[in-house]
Amino acid sequence: MKDILLRLSQLVKDFPFVDELDINPLMISDKDGEPIAVDGRIKIRLQEAERLIK
Repeated sequence: MKDILLRLSQLVKDFPFVDELDINPLMISDKDGEPIAVDGRIKIRLQEAERLIK
């Protein structure tokens, strides 16, 4: 669980145009411990993202 939270934090840090990141629920598999995002939404500032990507 700690690893996925660190990765999500890094994602938001690497892409400063991300306004919101919502994953609900985020479950951890009993079988192998892998995270499972059942539903998710990322809200970005599109104009800023387009400028940085070009």
